[in-house]
Amino acid sequence: MSDDTDQLRFGDEGELEEATEEEPATDNLKDDGSPMGRFESKGGYNIFDLSSYLQKCVRRSDHEGAGFAAWELCRSGFHGMYWRRILTIAIEDVAVSDSVASTILDLHRLATGQVDAVDGWESTESRGRICAMRAAVACAQATSGRLTEYMNDSFKRIAEERVVAAEEGRNPTHNFPAGDLEPGGKHDVVLDSHTASGSSRGRDYGYFLVHASRTDHLSESESRYKRMNLELVEAEDDNAHSFSEEEINHALTPVESEEPWDEPDLSQETLDSE
Repeated sequence: MSDDTDQLRFGDEGELEEATEEEPATDNLKDDGSPMGRFESKGGYNIFDLSSYLQKCVRRSDHEGAGFAAWELCRSGFHGMYWRRILTIAIEDVAVSDSVASTILDLHRLATGQVDAVDGWESTESRGRICAMRAAVACAQATSGRLTEYMNDSFKRIAEERVVAAEEGRNPTHNFPAGDLEPGGKHDVVLDSHTASGSSRGRDYGYFLVHASRTDHLSESESRYKRMNLELVEAEDDNAHSFSEEEINHALTPVESEEPWDEPDLSQETLDSE
């Protein structure tokens, strides 16, 4: 038996038979026997309030409440609404560092009959509801966070503020983190050999190795192979590059967490070919 719903029971003629999955409710009645309202669950909850409860449970890591909201919405016939909401929640309310989006999509496929596993996985039946509850609990147990949602809203408003500021002839109160991406600016290092601006300034593969390829972490193996790369580039026939010890050390040093865009001017003729 796979779970508690797969049990033997006596049939109408007294014979033992395996129990089937429960049929979806078709009576549209609440638990107390009274008719369900248009936007009402079988437990008597307003489904929009219940959906909001689900989202707040995830934000507050209340996995029991989230599981109940999933169960109540699905058993009441609002599984479509539930899956739309939980997929949104998985993107909007779970921290990027603890993403569960792929898990939720897999559970959604199971619970909506998109995976040919076994019978009875639809959201109106027990296994389907368990998938829905598992999705809700996974979201609630993950680290909650709305960073990308706040960023999305902020960038939209910044775009509008920049237009207004330009029309009024003033500097915007807030700006995009990229600024204007101008040479000599805060993000000057992005203008490397992969950009027209960088190429026109003689920034070639040597510049890329010393400056533009730096990361905030460098494993022992990465450091070893990057040093090897520097040595091999320097030994090439055209001898276009001759890296100083200072440049090699800089290339093998992770960027500073406090000032990740700071890059010293280590240019020399071999790195800035004419």
